Amino acid sequence: MVETKILPQAPVLVGERVLDDRATRFGKQIVERDFRMPNGEVLPILCVINRGMDPVIVFALTEHETVFLVHQFRFGINGWILELPGGGPKPGQTCEETARTELLEEVGVEAGTIQVIGELMAFNPMLENIRFNAVLATGCRVVRAPTHDRTEIMTGMEVSVVKFRQMLKNGEMTDAKTVATGYLALDCLGQLE
Repeated sequence: MVETKILPQAPVLVGERVLDDRATRFGKQIVERDFRMPNGEVLPILCVINRGMDPVIVFALTEHETVFLVHQFRFGINGWILELPGGGPKPGQTCEETARTELLEEVGVEAGTIQVIGELMAFNPMLENIRFNAVLATGCRVVRAPTHDRTEIMTGMEVSVVKFRQMLKNGEMTDAKTVATGYLALDCLGQLE
């Protein structure tokens, strides 16, 4: 049985200043937020704020029990990382439409059925308000070549679900949103062993 504890008084947001809005095209800003702490002190905290819609991360499964991944260069870590496809919505897109768009753009894949398996999961709640939706896409098949924008340096790959599960267990997947979405998808598919 889990013991429930009473939480302490939460800090209160009392002000915010935009420090950098150069990432606005990605729906993000760097802000300094002032929080009044329970002891009355006001502390400035740097945060990345998502002003756009929440991105999706897609576990794209084929009828042959394979899943699509992207090996992508990420500027924040100045290196390559293995991820599930995904990204942010275009204005007015639903979660399902975003998943379909990102699959086509990143790996050239069309999905049959789309199911949200995890909603509004925090990326890095310490410094960001950015959340993502984990999505399971089934009946996926390659229909065209990928089309990447100028900031997307990546290559697609396809692995068996068994290999994907091994990669998760062995620590070959280090992208937290891929790990979370992968485990949720495997659980949903009854393949967590």
